[in-house]
Amino acid sequence: MPDTWNYFKVSISANGGSEVEFASRIEDIDINEGDRPGRSIPGCDGSCLWLDEPQETGEITLRNLKPISINTGVGSGGLAQQYITTRANWDITEATGGLETPVSAATGLIRDDFRVSILLTDDTANTSGAGSVTSGKMGLRFYAIRCRIVSHTATGGSGKAWSETYVLKFPPVTAAAIRNYKWGSVTSTSALAALSAYAGADLS
Repeated sequence: MPDTWNYFKVSISANGGSEVEFASRIEDIDINEGDRPGRSIPGCDGSCLWLDEPQETGEITLRNLKPISINTGVGSGGLAQQYITTRANWDITEATGGLETPVSAATGLIRDDFRVSILLTDDTANTSGAGSVTSGKMGLRFYAIRCRIVSHTATGGSGKAWSETYVLKFPPVTAAAIRNYKWGSVTSTSALAALSAYAGADLS
């Protein structure tokens, strides 16, 4: 392992849409799979029984993203359009077009769900958080599906670079007990396969 990991590769795809690529410093990403709580119930004889409780909502926080363009269809433009509108194919022909669309059932009230793929790797051939990692290289990936963007905060001010912070939440399992998140890693004998396009499929 290298002495330090410095950067994540992040791929975000709306359900049925294409991947948009980001890069982030490690200290600017938080991954919370959701606590798996429980509590101890005392018995009248002084014993204790354990009661499992449902796993809590998973949460991914992307802090201090710094848009360097107004094209919100690419990673350099942030996720403002995706927070507001509902469309699998993000508006790249007119950078602000998606933000000006009147709110209706088709554009804003029904919310997109996303897949977020976060990858650490030393494979220089890799170009995507959802991409493959060659056998013999190092790679660790977390990804979650059915994510919703629940918070968008933009900050600036005198002497500060403009930055945006997003929080995405996801249910840890479906009603059919299928998990919505997964960890994967490469080994010395097998590669880390690229993820297939996100089109409503469950995790394999």
